[in-house]
Amino acid sequence: MKPLHSVVHVSVLTVLFSFALGAQVQCPSVSVSDTRPSLSILQAQIDALTLRVHQVENPTPKKVFVTSQTFSGDLGGLDGADAICDQAAGAAGLSGTYRAWLGDDSEGPNQRFTRSGPYALLDGTIIAFGWDGLTDGTLLAPINLDEFGQLVPSPGVAWTNVEVEGNRMSPDPSLPDADSHCDNWTYEAVDHVGRGGRSDTTLGPWTATRSSFVACISQLRLYCFEQ
Repeated sequence: MKPLHSVVHVSVLTVLFSFALGAQVQCPSVSVSDTRPSLSILQAQIDALTLRVHQVENPTPKKVFVTSQTFSGDLGGLDGADAICDQAAGAAGLSGTYRAWLGDDSEGPNQRFTRSGPYALLDGTIIAFGWDGLTDGTLLAPINLDEFGQLVPSPGVAWTNVEVEGNRMSPDPSLPDADSHCDNWTYEAVDHVGRGGRSDTTLGPWTATRSSFVACISQLRLYCFEQ
């Protein structure tokens, strides 16, 4: 029997000689079938990526409505107002969590909202394509549909105390601070006032003006935004 190194040496010389003569040398093949993903797995991954791209490029609009019911300025604070929005949405069978477009003496939607978008009424009408569009002073459509998708009577005033930029509105220098948000939305009387916005317009007054004061005993609506 030939030594192993002699066999290897002869085999190498045979391969080199074959190359020199232009012969084809058959090399052992390596199977990758065990590591290659199946076509069904690849298609599932492509479908998942396609769906994600669609969601990023075409996000589902956040629902927006003005409440069908009206309330005094004693809303139970910002948390109480948010609860009113959630209850209204639940009664109408709407999914999601909602917050009221409302500002007190320390914060407004700019600090309280997730600030996503686009935003749309319940009939699909877009009012803003994003937070920047919502807070630039002009809506694409008025917020005039309630949680059931019904048109509210004009002017449909809602409690707000919020600047067009989404911040809480600063108090009027001629009035106590409490007289711009019904004492942080906990007061119901004729001797205090809060600011309101009109649901029948797309301009700045949809959220409030510096002179849009309403007695806290009045019954107004709330703007509710899905988060």
